[in-house]
Amino acid sequence: DNSIGVKLVFHFPSFERIKLEDPVEFSELEVEEYMERVVNSLRSFKVYLEQGEMGKAQEEGLNLVERVRGLRAMCSKCHTEKMSTEVLFGGVYGGALKRMEELLSGETWSVREMKKQLGLVVDMCRKCHNVHLIPALVQEVFSE
Repeated sequence: DNSIGVKLVFHFPSFERIKLEDPVEFSELEVEEYMERVVNSLRSFKVYLEQGEMGKAQEEGLNLVERVRGLRAMCSKCHTEKMSTEVLFGGVYGGALKRMEELLSGETWSVREMKKQLGLVVDMCRKCHNVHLIPALVQEVFSE
């Protein structure tokens, strides 16, 4: 009856001991803290875009891109095969991050195009959360 819980608690890799360096603030953080910074950058970026504050949007958008790219250090601890790293960090996802950075580094850019690229990145976030966040939450509950 408890086989799923046991597998998640004892056989699914834990994020507890992983530390990441924030490429924006150059500080070492636990995964939960790092993800909070990613989410805060995402929220701030979206707000600045909606309010038309392009200077602030540009700065926060570049922070977001760097922080999302920084996740590669965590993912690559388990996802080591060439095919899995290409799926995770290349293709549509990597292309969207690169395009966002290009747009943000330019003099002017289309908010519409930026939102399109951001949507592709957020879609990948959702897919990874579907695989990893739920088991991490189950581990947390069972550890209490």
